[in-house]
Amino acid sequence: MYQDSNYELVHPFIKRNPDVIIINLHHEQIGSEASDNVLLPTSDNAKNSVLHFVWGNFFKEKLLSVGVNEKFIFVTGNMRTDIVNKISRNRMDLAKEFSLDINKRWILFSENRGWVLTDNKRKEEHLVYLGFTKKDLRDRKLVNQQSLNQTIKEFNELPDDFFEKNELIYRPHPGTKAPENINDRVKVIYKYSIYDWINSVDVNVVWSSTTVFESDIKGVPSIIYEPIEHPSRYRTYGLDEYQKIHRFDEIDEKLIKYYKTKIAPIKIYERYIGKVDGKSVERSKDIIIKILNEGVEGYFAKEMRYSKKNDIKRYLFQKVTRVLVMTNLLEFFRYPRSAYELRNEIPYKKN
Repeated sequence: MYQDSNYELVHPFIKRNPDVIIINLHHEQIGSEASDNVLLPTSDNAKNSVLHFVWGNFFKEKLLSVGVNEKFIFVTGNMRTDIVNKISRNRMDLAKEFSLDINKRWILFSENRGWVLTDNKRKEEHLVYLGFTKKDLRDRKLVNQQSLNQTIKEFNELPDDFFEKNELIYRPHPGTKAPENINDRVKVIYKYSIYDWINSVDVNVVWSSTTVFESDIKGVPSIIYEPIEHPSRYRTYGLDEYQKIHRFDEIDEKLIKYYKTKIAPIKIYERYIGKVDGKSVERSKDIIIKILNEGVEGYFAKEMRYSKKNDIKRYLFQKVTRVLVMTNLLEFFRYPRSAYELRNEIPYKKN
C-alpha cells in the first residue's frame, strides 16, 4: 500500500463500508537509500488514509519524514522475532545431520545476493514500477555481482588452517540458489529456519542482510563482510554500526571479544526491529482491538477516483487466467507470464 494504484484495490471495501479501517503491516521496513521510494508510501492516500504498524523508531521516523500523521503510526515490534527462541534443531542435531565438527568455530554466512543469478528484464521492469531508478538497479546489480564473484574467489583461496579451525556454513537466501563453483569445503545448506542456525553458530556474517539484527538479538557476534567497497546508497540501513571485515580469515577471538563487550550491550537491533520480548503479535492484537473500539482521532479511509480501465483489465485478466488454468493451457503456453510464475497460488485448479 504505497501508491494510489495499490490503494485502488481497497476502494470496493471503502464504498461498501465508509468506516473500514485499513492497516499497512509494512512487512519490509529496513532497506537502503536506493529503496526508500519502494518501501515508503508516495501518495497522500497511502500515507494518511491508512494506519501504519512499524517495528521500531527507525521506520517510524522514515514515515514521519514523508508526511505520515504521527497519530496514524503504531509501534508494535517485529512479529517475526516472537519465534527467535523457538527452534526445531540444536547444534548437536545440525552437527550430526550435516557432518559439522561441533568443536570448531561455526561461521554462518547469511547470503542475500543470490537474486543476481536469476535476475531478468521482467523483474527489473517490475522494480522500476515499484519505484527504483534504472541507474540504481544497474549499479546495485553490478556491485552485488562483483562482490559475489569476489566471495567465491576467496572461498577457493582460503587456506587449510582456516578450515581446520572453522566450519563455514553458506546459507542462500530463501528462494535463491548458491553459485555452482563454491569450494566444496564450504557447507552449502538450505535447510531449516534461520533461527535454528542463529541459535547454534558462533558467528554470523552478512554482506547486506537484515539477518545481522536477528543474530544480534541472540548475542551472536554479527559481522559485516565487504570484499569490495559497498556504496552507502545500496547498503542496508544500520549495518555500518557493526564491525566490518574484508576477508573471512580476519575473524578471530579479538574480533569476537570486541563484539561481545562493545557491540552486543548497546542492542543496535532495537532501533531497527523494535523491542524483542516475544509479545509483538499480542501487542498488535491489542492495538487492533483498541482501534476497533475507540477509533483513531482524525482517521478515515478516503474514497478516491479510480481507473475503471484498470478495473476492467483486472477483471479480464482474472477471467482469462481462470480459463487457461481450468483447461491446463497455462502450463502449455506459459502465458500470461505473471500468472504462470504464480500458478501454484492460483485458486482455480481442479482438485
